[in-house]
Amino acid sequence: MSRGRVPWVLRSVVQHRLSLFLYGAPGSGKSLIAHYMGSRAVEAGLRVCHFYTPPNKPRNVVEGVMYREVLDMSGLASSLLSASLGRCSFLVVDTINELYRLEPTIESVSMLAMAASAVRSTGGVALGVASLRDGEESTPGYSVLEPYFHFIGRIYRLGVGFALELLKPSRKIFYLRYSGSGGVVWL
Repeated sequence: MSRGRVPWVLRSVVQHRLSLFLYGAPGSGKSLIAHYMGSRAVEAGLRVCHFYTPPNKPRNVVEGVMYREVLDMSGLASSLLSASLGRCSFLVVDTINELYRLEPTIESVSMLAMAASAVRSTGGVALGVASLRDGEESTPGYSVLEPYFHFIGRIYRLGVGFALELLKPSRKIFYLRYSGSGGVVWL
């Protein structure tokens, strides 16, 4: 699945059950990286729960991972909180802000914060959709999500490959390309 030197941040999130928020445009490879991290967490003996919104149903299933579809923001928040309190020791969320409104309500902000809090307390990776807004790539709910995650990264296309830019806690860029077999080659 992955070759080359895997970035330390991905290893740290799994080994120390930290939290990573990774965002990027559709098709940038966020789900592939989350799949990789879920696989490593299973290998490390963690109980992995993978929550996804309808357009993000996993293409590949990892043995030992519990998968669950969520249809609304309150369902996502309550499922994550329940999972973090008992049956899961590592969470994968694809996509945490898919159901978030661009015009937030107090309820949607609260649900997003609860979902992010569950990922932080348990450890795991949450993915976010990104889009261009006023010429800049951004992700809905960033200001709500940012305080809850140990690491924040953005993935984007760069020539024939991709870059994973770590934004928090400090700036660092990792380069990758996708192999023909559906894996990742870290450069």
